[in-house]
Amino acid sequence: MEILPYFNTNSEPVAFVWYLLETSGDAPKCRVGHSACVVKPSNSEAPNNNGQLYLIGGANPDNTFSDNPILDLNSWQWGYKEFTGFVPRYEQSLFSIRNNSSSLYIFGGANQTDTLNDIQYLDTDASKWLTLTPKGDIPVPRTHHSTTSVDDQFVVFGGGAQGTSPVLDAKVHSFSVPTSTWSTLDIKGPVPKPRLGHISVSIDKKVYIHGGLCEDKFFDDFHVLDLETESWQQLEVSGQHPSARAAHGAVANGDNIYIFGGMSVDGALNDFYQVDTASLISTRIAVDAPAPRPRLDFAMTITEITLDQPQSQRSGSDVENLEPSEDHEESTQEELQASNGCESVENVECSSRETYTVCLIHGGMDTEVQFTIISIFS
Repeated sequence: MEILPYFNTNSEPVAFVWYLLETSGDAPKCRVGHSACVVKPSNSEAPNNNGQLYLIGGANPDNTFSDNPILDLNSWQWGYKEFTGFVPRYEQSLFSIRNNSSSLYIFGGANQTDTLNDIQYLDTDASKWLTLTPKGDIPVPRTHHSTTSVDDQFVVFGGGAQGTSPVLDAKVHSFSVPTSTWSTLDIKGPVPKPRLGHISVSIDKKVYIHGGLCEDKFFDDFHVLDLETESWQQLEVSGQHPSARAAHGAVANGDNIYIFGGMSVDGALNDFYQVDTASLISTRIAVDAPAPRPRLDFAMTITEITLDQPQSQRSGSDVENLEPSEDHEESTQEELQASNGCESVENVECSSRETYTVCLIHGGMDTEVQFTIISIFS
């Protein structure tokens, strides 16, 4: 098995190359069905603080987790906080209001005895999870559903009732954070077939979903929910299309959706795709470097990190905003170096603070406990 390179915080990461994070402290136990979210300081006095990554919930064959592992993205050290009131669960959804990442919400999931439909709330500056008492039309209990943050509401679609059977509910549910109220949206257009284990991401006022399964049927279709027109549309995506799968991960960056891993009829996957929602062209990202082990039911999130980097600039190496090429040729380190204001003379050492957009992936089935990271855009 090929070994991933370690992520070196003192050198420039190569775009679209997977790295293994070398962390210190008491790493969390292996788990599946958990969620990940990055919380950054709300004050402007720490603009280069990378924040902390929270892992919520999850399970292994022996336990449903109630611990609160937190990875400091500045020191890369694991720690734990004592938060009371959390109801242990797995295969829930975790979300936060945009521009307020310190307030975390979870919905649904399951524990060893029940499938859930409650909402719990955590102010990360406090020390207690609260179970909300929302008003309105509360969705039935579900797992492996999708929940997407759009402005100050959370949009829920699909999910599982028991095993691989989806909930008998094709409705789109919305939870308003300011009013703590559930409502059912009146959506026009062709509704996606019932499913669980699909992915969903939001770009502007649109929610995109892909894949999932129903009983023994895996889906490879793309749909978009336009919240302004309140309508569904099935998308015709060209190019290298992700195969039918479920329990995969996805994040959005600009107009692009990035999809990784999951499970197909042939087993666990570790392929990686970029789907451009503007052109509706999908590209498989393939570089001449190792990939993480195939996995499903893992935690995946996206964030920006700022690194102090001594660099050796070479003249003529000003390449910015690298995206994967159509022929997927390997990108060299020299191709990824960008001008940082240092004198453009060969072998001149200089230091700068550079910001990178990265995906973080942890755990899942058929995997180990280690964190992996990929630089999407540098």
